[in-house]
Amino acid sequence: MPRRPNRAADPPPSAARPRATAPPVADAPPATDAAPGAEAKRPTAARRPVRSPLGREHVVLGRAVRELRARRFLTQAGLGTEAGLHRNYVGAIERGEINPTFRILRKLATGLQLPLSELIALFEQRWAEWEADRC
Repeated sequence: MPRRPNRAADPPPSAARPRATAPPVADAPPATDAAPGAEAKRPTAARRPVRSPLGREHVVLGRAVRELRARRFLTQAGLGTEAGLHRNYVGAIERGEINPTFRILRKLATGLQLPLSELIALFEQRWAEWEADRC
């Protein structure tokens, strides 16, 4: 019976065939739309325009939920656990992407440990502020 060659001594197939790579391009400018020397800035929440397919009311409601959640030092996951909702659902409400039902608003209020009227009152206050800023 013939002996098998020692495979450890054989070079790996990738070493036997070097791969062709493109040579590095020298003095190529970075591909950006910004002016030379300027850093590209990502929009922050304060500068980002609010776009919601449902309307501005849902965004204002979501910001009220986020404000109340932050006052209680809760994460979205923590609020979701307390309210019986998924953390992604809480985030979508805060971004104004979901039209929450009355049952969901009651769950949020329960998770925030406050009456639903307080959540609605904060929404109405923030809505009035937004309308005043608009004029």
